Amino acid sequence: MSARAPIRLYLSPTTLGVVLDRGTPREDLTSVSAVLLRLRTQRGSCALLPALGSRLAKLVKIDANAKRLAVDYIAEALADLVERGEVRKLASEVKMTANGRIAFVVTFVDRAGQTRAIQHTHQAGA
Repeated sequence: MSARAPIRLYLSPTTLGVVLDRGTPREDLTSVSAVLLRLRTQRGSCALLPALGSRLAKLVKIDANAKRLAVDYIAEALADLVERGEVRKLASEVKMTANGRIAFVVTFVDRAGQTRAIQHTHQAGA
């Protein structure tokens, strides 16, 4: 009996929940779920993978450095995907909103050569 390679589960961009297709978890053939997981997970929150995730939660106030730090934290969170070649041409656009939120769009080219864009909003201090 041959062992089947584990599949990467497709995560919904809005709920971060596993998407089912006829009762079976849908396989993600893109890097979207991997990017979402890293951006929405607080770095250090997983004991077995302490480098997984982002440090966006460290942004507690909107100031002159917050935008630069957000761009750096996004790049840091996705560095392993860039090193493995799953994500290329990584770019992030960050906007600070008046209500203490950090809105960003991360664009990248996945392994299949498709340009992907992920939008996310983070509450500063959350």
